[in-house]
Amino acid sequence: MERRQGWLVVGLAGELDHATTGLLDAELSSAVAGVLGASVALELAHLTFASLAGLGLLVAWWRRMTRGGGRLVLLNPTGQVRSALTVTGIDQVITIHHTAGRTRKCHRPPLPPPPGPVA
Repeated sequence: MERRQGWLVVGLAGELDHATTGLLDAELSSAVAGVLGASVALELAHLTFASLAGLGLLVAWWRRMTRGGGRLVLLNPTGQVRSALTVTGIDQVITIHHTAGRTRKCHRPPLPPPPGPVA
């Protein structure tokens, strides 16, 4: 987890399923606690699998963030995860950024600017 350009960037790896959703939920809850209008980007390049429970958690967090004046975006989903986001239509709801030509592990995709102050 890191802060970059006003965003909290959380990298996910491995599988997001019923066994791991609780861990991600707790980590995100702790990270955004007390932060009004937070902007969160989930880096999915190393996520190899997302079950329905995992996808449901992504949607739940998107709702939570947008209702609180913040944003949640997904970065670089690949393989099964990208397919699952497309088949379920989640890619039509949650903003997804793809970075072409990722050749170095340290490459950092550009993020949209964080939202302005909440009035």
